[in-house]
Amino acid sequence: MDVKELGSAWLLRKDWSFETEPTVHDKEQYGKALLTCAAGGGEISQEQREWVKGYFAAFGSPQELIETLDAYDGQESLESILSQSEAATACSRVLIYDAIRACSTDGKLEPGELARIRKANRLLGHDDQVVDDWVEYYQEEVRMQERRTKLMWPDISKRPY
Repeated sequence: MDVKELGSAWLLRKDWSFETEPTVHDKEQYGKALLTCAAGGGEISQEQREWVKGYFAAFGSPQELIETLDAYDGQESLESILSQSEAATACSRVLIYDAIRACSTDGKLEPGELARIRKANRLLGHDDQVVDDWVEYYQEEVRMQERRTKLMWPDISKRPY
């Protein structure tokens, strides 16, 4: 196992309790679903696209997939995307959480983005409470990350990197 594979396997185990890695095809459909939700705000912001690309790069995705996600316009229907990936259905609650994170990375979760997340959620067989719970969780997580940063760096200007 090379370093890239080791890092990807560690992250998948740590964050999602995965024992194996999704296929490149499943990663592509999952990434397209995230970007399609982000496009619900009118366009995919640079921050949103960079988050999705970085997310999949962290999971050891090949360069070709990152390039595909970089060029993807988010205009494909969620029905089409989700029907092409059994993994998206199997990981449906994770997908909803990741969509909230990807859409929020530019500092706001737009109504159109939230509407697309809710649509994906319904297509995946969940009621709206799942989205509401994940939004609340994400907001708590952001507050905890801010707190952690303040604990590590009371004066952020003094961090070494």
